[in-house]
Amino acid sequence: MLLILNIFVFLISFAFSFDDPLGPITKDFEEWLNRNGYAQYDFPRHDWGKVGSYGGKVDANQKLRFTPVIFMHGNSDGALRIPGPYSSGSSTQIAYFQSMGYTSAELYVTTWGNRSVPDSQFQAHNCSTIIHLRRFVEAVMGYTKSPTVNLAGHSMGVTLARKVAKGGKMVEKVDMSTCDIGKPLTDVVEVFLGICGANYGMCSCLLDTYTCNNINGFFPGASCGNNNADQCGAKPLPEKCIQDGYSQLLHDMNTDRVREGKKVYALWTSVDDIVAPNDLVWARYSSQFPTMDQQYIFTNLTHMQVKELTVDLQFRLLNPGGNMEKPFSQPFLTL
Repeated sequence: MLLILNIFVFLISFAFSFDDPLGPITKDFEEWLNRNGYAQYDFPRHDWGKVGSYGGKVDANQKLRFTPVIFMHGNSDGALRIPGPYSSGSSTQIAYFQSMGYTSAELYVTTWGNRSVPDSQFQAHNCSTIIHLRRFVEAVMGYTKSPTVNLAGHSMGVTLARKVAKGGKMVEKVDMSTCDIGKPLTDVVEVFLGICGANYGMCSCLLDTYTCNNINGFFPGASCGNNNADQCGAKPLPEKCIQDGYSQLLHDMNTDRVREGKKVYALWTSVDDIVAPNDLVWARYSSQFPTMDQQYIFTNLTHMQVKELTVDLQFRLLNPGGNMEKPFSQPFLTL
C-alpha cells in the first residue's frame, strides 16, 4: 500500500540554486592515477575541459570526512552540466553535497560517453564501458583508501552501476563474446542509489538500434502472452502476463540475487518522460529492481527533475542516521 511519508510539501515547484562546480579532477588525483596504471582509462576527460570529470583531494594530506560518493550519469549526459535538456550531469548533486560539508575529496564522477544525443542510439551496456566504470570505482577506493564507497546512478547510469557493483560475467552483443567484470562489490558499497533506471527495459526500445538490443541493451520484449507490442506500456494490460524475454543483461541482473550494496534504494517517477509513460513496461515498473530495500516515488517530476530536485533526499539516504523526518523539498510516496 502506498503511504505518504512526507506530508509537509512545497505548493510550488522547488529548485535548488547553487553555483555549478567545475572540474576536472584535481591534480593530486590525476597524478595518482598516472602512477598507479590508470592513465589508459582517461578518467580526467580533458577533452571536455572543466566539465569532463570531478573529484580528488587538493593535496595528498587532505583528510576525508565522508564516505566517497561516485556518480554515474545517463546516456548522452556527462560528468558536469553543459547546455541542453539532458546534459545536467552531477552538478546539482555535487553542489548540494558540498553545501552540506562534502569536498571534492569525497565526490567523484567521470564522463563515460561522448555526450551526443544523436549518438545515444549507439550506446549499450557493453563490456568496455562497464569495465571502464568498474576501474573508476576501484581507482577511487585505492586513491582515497576508503574501505567503502557509495554509488549513485541516474537513468542508464543505474543499470551500468548495477552491473559494476554486481560484477560477474556478461555477453557482448557485437561478437557474442563474454567478459568478466569481477567479484561483487556488495560488501564495499555502503549505499546504492538507483535514480530513474530502466531495469526492465523501455517500451520505446522495440526499435532496431544498438541501445535497444536484446543482449545488453534496453529491449523490453516484443510481446507478452497475447499482448502485442503496442500494449507494452498499457495500464492495465489487456491480458495478464509475465515477461521474461527482455534484454539478457537486464534479466540476468534482475534474477541473480546479488545485491548492489549494503543498502539499496530506488528513486523514480510515475510520470517519467524517458523510461516509459507511468514507468510501466509490461505491467512492471521499470525503475524498480528486485534488490532494493526501499523506493521513493514521485508523481510530479520528470526523468531529469528526479535527479535535480531530490538532492536533499539523496543526501540523507547516502548518510545513514540522517533526519528522515525533516521536511523534504518534494513530496514522495514509498512502498
